[in-house]
Amino acid sequence: MIGYYNYTVILTYLSLIFSAFGITRVFSGGENHVFAAIFCLMLSGVCDMLDGVVAARRPRKEEEKLFGIQIDSLCDLVAFGVLPAVICLDLAGNTRLARVAAILLILASVIRLGFFNVQETMRNREEKRKVYLGLPVTLVSLLLPFFLLLNLLFHFRQSLFLPICLLVFAACEVSRIPIRKPYGVGKLLMILFGIAVFTCLILFGKELQV
Repeated sequence: MIGYYNYTVILTYLSLIFSAFGITRVFSGGENHVFAAIFCLMLSGVCDMLDGVVAARRPRKEEEKLFGIQIDSLCDLVAFGVLPAVICLDLAGNTRLARVAAILLILASVIRLGFFNVQETMRNREEKRKVYLGLPVTLVSLLLPFFLLLNLLFHFRQSLFLPICLLVFAACEVSRIPIRKPYGVGKLLMILFGIAVFTCLILFGKELQV
C-alpha cells in the first residue's frame, strides 16, 4: 500500500474518522444527532491537539515528516472546515446566508492550511513555533460549541447568529492576528473548558434536539 504507516499518524486518522462520522450523523438526522456531531468535532480537536506531541516522540525521515504535514492539513479540512459548516447548515435551516458562510469557512480553511503547508515545508523545524498568525482551524472545535452554548443561553436568532459566527471564524483564519501557541497546561485547560462547554450543552441544549 502507498503511504507511510507508523503510530504517529494514528491520531491524525482518528480525527478524520471522528469528523466523517459526525458529518454522517448530521445527514442521518434522528434524536441527538447534533450532539453526536458536536461531540465528534470536539474529539477531532483533541486528536489534532495531541498528534504533534506523539509525532515528536518518534524519529522520522524527511519524507515521513512531509507526509505528516500533508495528511494533517487534509484531515483538518474535513474536521474543522466541512464538519462545522455542515453543523451550521443543519442548525441554521440551510438558509442562503448559512450556505454562503459555510462555503467561506471551507474556503478560508483551504487557504490557511495550504499556506501553513508551505510555511512548514520552508521553515527550520528545529525552531519551535511560538505564535500562530490568524486563528488555527483546530480552535473551531472549541469555539463553535461555545457559541452554540451562548446562543442557547441568550436565545439569539439561530439562523442569523450561527452563520455570522462562521463568517467571523473564516475572517480570523486568514487574518494576521497573532495568537500564542498553547503548550502543556494551556492544552489541558482547553480540554477542560471543552468538557465544561459540552456538559452545559447536554444539560441546557434541548433545543438542539431537532
